Amino acid sequence: RHEEALAELTSALELYRGLHGTRWRQADCLHGMGLVLREAGRPEEALASFQDALNLYHQVEDAEKEQAGCLNITGITLRRLGRYEEALREVRAVRRMRGDSSLRAVEADAERGLGHPEKAVEIIDSTDPSTLDLAEQVELVLVSSGTRADLGQAEVGLVIVDDALAALPAAADDELRRRLMEVKAQRLLDLGREDEAAEVVAAMPAE
Repeated sequence: RHEEALAELTSALELYRGLHGTRWRQADCLHGMGLVLREAGRPEEALASFQDALNLYHQVEDAEKEQAGCLNITGITLRRLGRYEEALREVRAVRRMRGDSSLRAVEADAERGLGHPEKAVEIIDSTDPSTLDLAEQVELVLVSSGTRADLGQAEVGLVIVDDALAALPAAADDELRRRLMEVKAQRLLDLGREDEAAEVVAAMPAE
């Protein structure tokens, strides 16, 4: 299905390239292609497509929202590839455009990846979780717990994720609950509490 989607987007892109005044639509096609490529496990190709989309969005008036969205996914993709310095640059560009607390977890995790756990803690502690949606709050908790483990504070990391699980709404997506429980199990393993970790894994929602 990924190949079908890419074929359709490529056809649309070629069509728009032959028409005047369609840079915005061309950028949308390229952004869409990047999302499909990322989902298909082809992140480097996805990044190239996102960059082409950004180049076009920059040429269009009133496309700030689209630019920010494209920079957002670019930063996340770079982080997952371990390209942390580039990820930081893109994430901070998004926040300058939005003027909010977007992608604080991605920024903190990038600092963590660069070997700066103390800086990651500063970013996390300076973020007001109430300004984030639930998925972003969970992401921040996961990064916070991992950062504490990096600092040799696995017990603190366990408390952080336990508190988040206790506060998670009953109607929250199972994927969010599962990710928190995965990290809880890892913190228990870090502390040598294998039996408790196994219990947590057994209690996870099915995928």
